[in-house]
Amino acid sequence: MSGEAGWSSIGFFVLCAVIIGLSPKFNHWFDAGKRQWVEFDEDEIRRFRGDSLVESIQWNNIAEISVSIESHSEKDLVNWIFITPDNSKGCVVPNDVEGFTELLLQVEKLPRFDKQKVIDDINSRGDESWFNVWQRDEKGK
Repeated sequence: MSGEAGWSSIGFFVLCAVIIGLSPKFNHWFDAGKRQWVEFDEDEIRRFRGDSLVESIQWNNIAEISVSIESHSEKDLVNWIFITPDNSKGCVVPNDVEGFTELLLQVEKLPRFDKQKVIDDINSRGDESWFNVWQRDEKGK
């Protein structure tokens, strides 16, 4: 093996190893083209990507709803997180997926949900990127 060809082969294998090692960090690039949507009924919320159910949560198991905001140079990514009482299960719904507007209209019907407070919190969040927007009361409502 000549010196130049040997270095080319080594460089190629090093590049492949780096790509394989970093690939989990770039999975969102491969998922970006897949259709994402959320659907719900009177029993549960379900989020899908491509042909697969990603996660779901039953309405009666939701203990709290939080909002997480990731700032990017182009736009903010806003996720609504529906969480069970013991934090063992949740359902993350980005606000730009198909069906989110309809889901938000349903969320607004929850007792004590304050849409204006959510808007104010989002607009005045400062460095805070996670905040609670609704919590089930002690009576389960």
